[in-house]
Amino acid sequence: MKGSNSMKTPLAPVPPMGWNSWNTFGWNNSDGLIRATADIFAESGLKDAGFEYIIIDDCWSEKQRDKNGRLVPDKEKFPLYNQLEKTASDENNQIITG
Repeated sequence: MKGSNSMKTPLAPVPPMGWNSWNTFGWNNSDGLIRATADIFAESGLKDAGFEYIIIDDCWSEKQRDKNGRLVPDKEKFPLYNQLEKTASDENNQIITG
């Protein structure tokens, strides 16, 4: 294509790769399960293979939002949610909630 920059932009060596908690745990996810999964990523070589996202798809938040309308982590399932995000970041993984 004449005038297109698409050929000048290099492609990533692998697509963005991750794991979605809903497919395995559904409603039963928790801080401990997500941490254990992150450990398995590292121990099994998935992280080295390019897996970098741990997606907590659903069932991680309270049923009610905060006063600003933001989702709030479930205090029983994820009592250390802020630490979970920091731990993932320190290990070059990303926690994504949706």
